[in-house]
Amino acid sequence: MKLITAFACITLFILSGFISSKKNGTDELDRTLSTLLQQNGFDGRIEEKLEQKLGRKLNKDKINLGRLVFFDRGLGMHQDNSCAGCHSPGNGFGDSQPMAIGVDNNNIVGPHRVGPRNQRRAPAAINTAFYPKMMWNGRFSSNSGNPFDNSQGFLFPPPEDNLFKNGSPYVTRAKHLLVAQAHIPFTELPEMAGFTSKEEETKVAFSRFSGLTIPNTGSKNNKAATPLIFSSKKNNIAARNTAVCTDPDFGIFNDGHGFPVPPIDQVINSANFRIRDKVLDLINTNREYRKLFGDIYPDVKNGAPVDFIMVGEVVAEFEFYLTAANAPIDKYAMGIKNALSDVEKRGAIIFLTKGKCVSCHAVIGNSNQMFSDFNSHNAGVPQIHPVFGVGTGNVPFSELACPNKTVTGTLDYGLEEFTGNMNDRYKFRSSPLRNLKVQAAFFHNGSFRKLKDALDFHLNPSIQIATYNPYNFGVPLDLKYKGSDMADVMNTLDPVLKQGISISKNEKEDLLAFLTESLYDRRASPENLRKEIPKNVPSGIKLQYFEMDEQSPNTFITDNTFPEIRYNLYPNPVTDKLTIENNKLSVIIKVEVINAAGNIEIIQSINSEQQVITIPMQKLRTGIYFIQITNKDKQVTNQRILKT
Repeated sequence: MKLITAFACITLFILSGFISSKKNGTDELDRTLSTLLQQNGFDGRIEEKLEQKLGRKLNKDKINLGRLVFFDRGLGMHQDNSCAGCHSPGNGFGDSQPMAIGVDNNNIVGPHRVGPRNQRRAPAAINTAFYPKMMWNGRFSSNSGNPFDNSQGFLFPPPEDNLFKNGSPYVTRAKHLLVAQAHIPFTELPEMAGFTSKEEETKVAFSRFSGLTIPNTGSKNNKAATPLIFSSKKNNIAARNTAVCTDPDFGIFNDGHGFPVPPIDQVINSANFRIRDKVLDLINTNREYRKLFGDIYPDVKNGAPVDFIMVGEVVAEFEFYLTAANAPIDKYAMGIKNALSDVEKRGAIIFLTKGKCVSCHAVIGNSNQMFSDFNSHNAGVPQIHPVFGVGTGNVPFSELACPNKTVTGTLDYGLEEFTGNMNDRYKFRSSPLRNLKVQAAFFHNGSFRKLKDALDFHLNPSIQIATYNPYNFGVPLDLKYKGSDMADVMNTLDPVLKQGISISKNEKEDLLAFLTESLYDRRASPENLRKEIPKNVPSGIKLQYFEMDEQSPNTFITDNTFPEIRYNLYPNPVTDKLTIENNKLSVIIKVEVINAAGNIEIIQSINSEQQVITIPMQKLRTGIYFIQITNKDKQVTNQRILKT
């Protein structure tokens, strides 16, 4: 008995020593981390300062109306996309895609969304209330450096640059950067507006989305030979040795639904304002929208039209509401020491010290504790790109070349396309790091699909780039990569990254734990954010189908978001026979193959229920065709295929 007692005493002594040692280790971590957070000005209270910074309480009616506008694809010219189409609730109101898909999509929001791709990844809309700069090249920003301060106006590229300059009546009413930014997605051709005409919209696409403008030569017949020049700065690069190409045909992105995109305003060389006016027409002729805006704005109730500042205000209010910045790191900074595990504490210390992360992902000053300095850096990100035109892309990249009227640009110049300064080439805005756990892709182009892989690359890009293969990191096959494009990128790599950052394997695991768990506000979970999907929208058009994302396979999707009729067409491109798989939601009675000129090439009637239908394509010429499928309920579906 004495022996047992003695053994128990020894065990207790050893255990107490272990506990004491562990406590001492935790105490040391807390002392170090608390000091570092104080030195970096991080108090974890940024979310509670939102209404203080706004100078008012959030308006529930504006939030609810903004939610409807955000989810209503009836406000796009082709009525095929909404803000929520690229900013998915299942991914923290970010994108499930490595590179965004806007118009001409398959009406899906989630991992299986398909369609022509834009230039870059759609960033998360959560916490954007605190961002002083928007977009990957920072082309929408507050001149004061504070998104809540409109006193110096906002920085926007043409044609909105005059709209939001200091002293403009619009700026007087646009109290926050998000109110100004909300003007944009509705008018962007690849985001919500869509493409209709070949020549004119090719012209707009080049001028609008590459930061380039096409000077008016006075010749209507010489558009294809007009040089492109940077226009955003007086001391710009004079000209590129390139020409406007009327190929590829932007008309291929027209699905035939909705409204034609308004013609270009020749004075400003853009259709943006005319598109905006059309969107306002859609709102002002809708009884429900009129009532909802009238409940908020007395002038509208008294008969005045809804204007776009009002639209911007309600969308911004919904995004103010989408704030999720009370993560474990915030709770820790407010004194709750057990909010972080020891692993996460060690990771936080690495982030703030030897990992050098905080040099770009700052928490001090106008960064508003968002873990970004909101400046642009060349991080050596691999230059992946869609095939532009008849392939899978609908926006040309900065590097343009038009041999034989074929656009072959594959390089994204980043900030340079906005400033015209070659020293800004390959620089992109530092990404805010909150809620990375629900993010589906990393860097501006989604060149990595897992945070671990992105971190490995980021720590030593000069070494990692030699073996980079996008398909080893989950990048879809329709996105291409040329290693030869990276030599110039690496020559101008950010000095912090040029030498590489050395941390051990265990330290890397600690850092990953900090990034995924400590910065994650669980209100940003897919389960929670999908509750924001409305039952219906004022346009009366069916909502997009919000499918389960791969990170949360057991998440329940509300029954209001059932899919429209969908068919699987393959192969695409097709050479011989086209196969159409019916998802059994409908019975096909007719399939028409229509060429780019609108002429019917093939009509195939179906007299019985068939899950798989084969269409002969071998006799058709090479080019773009629309496959028009009619079901027994006279519902028509259009999809585009390429015949090679």
